Amino acid sequence: PTRGRSPKRAAPPREGRVRAVDDAIAYGEPSTRTYGLLNHPNVSLVSLPNGDWAGTATGLQMLEDLNHLVTTVATDSKDIESVTNVIMGVADYHRIARTYVDSSGGRDTVLQAFLAQNPGVQVDKWTKADGAAADGVGSRIVAYSKRPDVLEFEMGMEYEIVGPQAQGFVLKFFARGRWAGVTVHRPNAIKYADDHN
Repeated sequence: PTRGRSPKRAAPPREGRVRAVDDAIAYGEPSTRTYGLLNHPNVSLVSLPNGDWAGTATGLQMLEDLNHLVTTVATDSKDIESVTNVIMGVADYHRIARTYVDSSGGRDTVLQAFLAQNPGVQVDKWTKADGAAADGVGSRIVAYSKRPDVLEFEMGMEYEIVGPQAQGFVLKFFARGRWAGVTVHRPNAIKYADDHN
């Protein structure tokens, strides 16, 4: 329970709960053996043709890696599924946003070229992807189709704070909420890549 004189005192536990839900979306809940978007055992790991983004990879090779990841979703699903979203770590996102495809300083960055070649795909950065690779150190890239028939985060009970209850001269705010982790309905519509680090 949260103790305080006003609902404003209940804000820190709510923020803590939001962070806990964000962790559950990313990694699941180990104590209940549920999985998250970044560590689901039914999602396959794709080997990228180039890798080494932080080292010798050129902008053109990074673009080839991203396109390979997106294409793998289509080929593995017999062209039934297509990628709508790509999530990656913060450093990877900034790397593709600032690296030009043409090393001589051409017009398009890797991110711009990727978005132009894959209309309708959204690329986002997520701090939870940093350190999510199988080795526990590198970042993970996730390419997936963002539809409820592909994957969903099951929220059993939305987080809520029950109205203040006076106990003596103290107000207590009780909070409750429940979730069941990420459920993957179509594993072929999601792919991981770790070997770009």
